[in-house]
Amino acid sequence: LTCPPLSFVSHGSTLCSDPYGRSSFGSRCTTACEDGFLLNGTANTECTSAGTWSYDVPFCSVKRCSTLRSPAHGSLNCSEPHGKFSFGSRCRMSCDEGFILNGTADFESKTCPPVSSPTHGSLVCSDPHGQFSFGSRCASTCEDGFVLNGTEETNCTSSGMWSQDIPRCFVQRCPPLSSLSHGSMACSGPHGEFSFASRCTFTCGRGYLLTGAETTECTSAGTWSKDMPLCRGNNQLQECPRLVKAPQHGRMNCSLLDPPFSYGSRCDYDCNEGFRLKGAATVTCEHSGRWSQHVPTCHQDSCLSVVVFSCTVWKHPSFGSECIFTCADGFSLNGSTALFCSSSGFWSHQIPTCTAKLCQTVTSPSHGFLSCNHPNGPFSFGSTCSVTCDEGFRINGTSKVECFSSAMWSADIPTCTGENNQSVDSEE
Repeated sequence: LTCPPLSFVSHGSTLCSDPYGRSSFGSRCTTACEDGFLLNGTANTECTSAGTWSYDVPFCSVKRCSTLRSPAHGSLNCSEPHGKFSFGSRCRMSCDEGFILNGTADFESKTCPPVSSPTHGSLVCSDPHGQFSFGSRCASTCEDGFVLNGTEETNCTSSGMWSQDIPRCFVQRCPPLSSLSHGSMACSGPHGEFSFASRCTFTCGRGYLLTGAETTECTSAGTWSKDMPLCRGNNQLQECPRLVKAPQHGRMNCSLLDPPFSYGSRCDYDCNEGFRLKGAATVTCEHSGRWSQHVPTCHQDSCLSVVVFSCTVWKHPSFGSECIFTCADGFSLNGSTALFCSSSGFWSHQIPTCTAKLCQTVTSPSHGFLSCNHPNGPFSFGSTCSVTCDEGFRINGTSKVECFSSAMWSADIPTCTGENNQSVDSEE
């Protein structure tokens, strides 16, 4: 008795044992799949006495991998011999221009070297794929008073290089100014001579008057804020108001030209001892006919107020003031008894202090206890001490003593007497 021949299993193999002949009663067959394929059905089947196989022949289906998708900024190209994304499939990934593969299915854009703002300028970038990467666009601008030297914009290309170098910012310059005839010019600026923010001041020589602005400044537009002035001759020199006397408690010394108190004349001031100058020590007659500063004044030097017992001047001690210090009864003076306010505005000595006078230190008597109060320091003026005796002893003397202003106790420290009426001076 035989069973129908078994059909061929694609991508698999069938092994049979036939004790009574090929595909005959009692034959047993086992099916296995090739690597990369899965068995669908029962692996073992047997030819029965009815002339049929106990199970249908299984089949082998290919194993499948998870679906792949083209990554952003890239593409996916696959060869698939057994079906889409199945065993044996090979997929290659490539990147769009300006992007590189980082080793997996992820892509990153090519980057350009980092760039920074130019000195005296700023840099603003847009980065669609990350900072300083392919497609980034950076624009440079300069601060007010500075000019861009180079291309304003630059782009990060697919080669990882910037399309243009970052430009520089150069300071705006104004036309050079020539020397002033019959006068002088003094210029200063944070960014160099005749450049943005430079400031020039003009003065005329003796006998000439300035016509125009005294100062001019280089603007951010590269032009001067004022035209350059002229020095014109003056037949009659400008004179300043006459200074006829020195300030009170002071002295004046003038260097006068011809005519007196005319342009260029100068007066110097100082004060007598114990007085201090308030204002400029020197004034000069300017070409405008005005003094460069107000005439100064002399004010008496003042010492700092101090807490004292007796002063010739209390509220506002000044040069020559004298203060005498004394201490209250029971206190001793530490320092000088008299202070004088000197011409320099300082006291002649440090302010003295008062400390309480000290009495002799006392201790508890035998078989007794000493309790003291010290308002001005240990065993000093004002201190009071009380004595109490142990049980079985009585006090012999005054129970309370006080430290007087003479630095002496009001009485001797009492003793404690036992029941035998003997005074006990030490522990038995």
